[in-house]
Amino acid sequence: MEGHENLEQIHKYVSHSKTYLKNAELLSKKKEFHKAGEMLWGSIALLLKAIGIIYDHPTGNHKQLIKLAQHIYIITNDVDLRKGIKEYGEALHSNFYQHFIDEERFYEYRTPVIESYNKLFQILNDALGEKLRVKSEYND
Repeated sequence: MEGHENLEQIHKYVSHSKTYLKNAELLSKKKEFHKAGEMLWGSIALLLKAIGIIYDHPTGNHKQLIKLAQHIYIITNDVDLRKGIKEYGEALHSNFYQHFIDEERFYEYRTPVIESYNKLFQILNDALGEKLRVKSEYND
């Protein structure tokens, strides 16, 4: 990662990811679970994009985001992170179009996705270093 522009873009992604999480919460209270799930997926995708900037990894499409996520799973050896993104996050993303997840399953999937969000946040902060840390405002 080089340059002020990259740091600004990282902060933009982080800010948007926080907004997506807040919107997911509001939408779930309205029982619009397909939209809330898409917001949760979007929050994960934005953090992956921020991490991608740091490691100069392309994140322009879904396939590239998943490839980066797989790289992170291998490095961290974190099975729960993989499940939170690959199994639950992608299921919530697919649900936006197909509406196959009911309320009970939405909340079952939501928890590991938020845990994965927090883990990605920590990975991002570790990569940025002490002086450039970003603050998570969401802890479930």
